[in-house]
Amino acid sequence: MASPDSCPLAIATLLGIGLGGLFPLSLIISLDHHADPHRAGSITAIAQGAGYSIGALSPWLAGAVRDQFGSFAWAWAGLAVTSLLMVFIGMRFDPRHYERAIRD
Repeated sequence: MASPDSCPLAIATLLGIGLGGLFPLSLIISLDHHADPHRAGSITAIAQGAGYSIGALSPWLAGAVRDQFGSFAWAWAGLAVTSLLMVFIGMRFDPRHYERAIRD
């Protein structure tokens, strides 16, 4: 983030490996949140739909932030904060408690 020109090939490679592994992993993990295949599929569909929606808005928001402040620094900071927020939200998901929250 501080010096993106230092080794762009290594940065692009690491980002590609990380993103390439996280997408299928996120689908597998969301399938593991319910024993019923139909419920698991619904959870995966919601997660994937929300993920694509957020992913589609992110470049637009980053451009708006850059236009407003003249730099991508605030967009990167927002991405970091959003990532930390997602980690904390993800830690609250516990499949053992889904039966109380999900009713037929």
